[in-house]
Formats: sequence, structure tokens, C-alpha cells
Amino acid sequence: MVRAKNKQQVSEAVEHAVLNALDDIEDRIAEGVFDRWTKAFVAKSEGGEDEFGNSWPPLSDRTVKKKRRNPPNLDHRNTLGGRLIRDLMRNGLSREQAGAKAVAILGSTFATPSEVINVDNGELIASLDPRGNENQIREQSGDAIALGTEVDHAGPVNARRRFLPTADEAVDWLYDIATELRDEIEGDILLELRKP
Repeated sequence: MVRAKNKQQVSEAVEHAVLNALDDIEDRIAEGVFDRWTKAFVAKSEGGEDEFGNSWPPLSDRTVKKKRRNPPNLDHRNTLGGRLIRDLMRNGLSREQAGAKAVAILGSTFATPSEVINVDNGELIASLDPRGNENQIREQSGDAIALGTEVDHAGPVNARRRFLPTADEAVDWLYDIATELRDEIEGDILLELRKP
């Protein structure tokens, strides 16, 4: 139950909630975009569709056979799956349990690399990790935030199988992120107003 508050208390509750949300807003936007970007990449890598209905053409039989003969050199320490496995192991799971849980979370992307689309060494998808990566671009200048990847082969890959969001898709993502932030701010205001 929210007790009646005076204007000063309401103003302070709103200010507190908004300042908390704005404190790390650039990071929160970046994490939200990279999270959606990674999910879209993983869905399309597995032959599915992203939330906008985009998909990638399957690998040719020739490419699958070639990848089976010469499996991709996934450096699991630097891939999103490898980092997730490490994090799960730090939380007490055995390597086998962490690997199974990572596959359940991420799908088969790291389980059957010969049939995964757009994943060769894992460097590109790892650069989209919401927690950050050395190949990730996160730059803020004034009111603008630049997000992307510095992986050398990202441009040619995007030309073949687009993984960068269109302007409309990016706007949809930002709208969703802004809605999540607004909902969080509203929740924080209510929590502040419920305090005795």
C-alpha cells in the first residue's frame, strides 16, 4: 500500500529512481542491444529465424563436409559458449554440467560446429557478448552511442549473411530497452513511495 506522501517526498522518490536508472544508461543500452544481437545471431546460426523473421541460407553440403573434415577452430575460452561454461563452473557446476547447461541456454551452436552458419572460429559471435569483449565497439560521444564489432571479417560476413540490424530493427530494440528501463523506473518509484 502506498501511503500519501507530500510533493517533496514524491519528487525525491522520482529523482532517486530516475538517477539510478540514468547512472549507467549507456552500459544498459549497450548490454540490451548486444543481448538481442547475440540471440538473433544464435537463432540464425542454427538455421532458425530472429525475432524479425530474418534467417540465413543453410550451408551448402560442400561447406558442411569441409567443416566436418576440418572442424572449426573454436577457441572455447573466447567464445560466448566458452565464457558461459567458465561462469557456470565458477558457480559450482562440473565441466560436464556446465557444458550441458551452456548448450541448453545457447542451443546447439557450440555443440555441432560443422553445421552452424556464420561461426568459424567463434570470434565474431563472441564480439557480440553483452558482457563485453576485446573486439567489441562500445563508444559514447555526446548523445550518440556506437556499438559494433572490430572483427576483421565482419564486413564480408555481413555482406553475405547480414547480421547487423537494420535501422528499423535497431529502433525496435531501443524501444524495447527504453520500455524495460521505464518499467524499472516506475517500479523503483513505487518502492521508494512504499518506504515508511
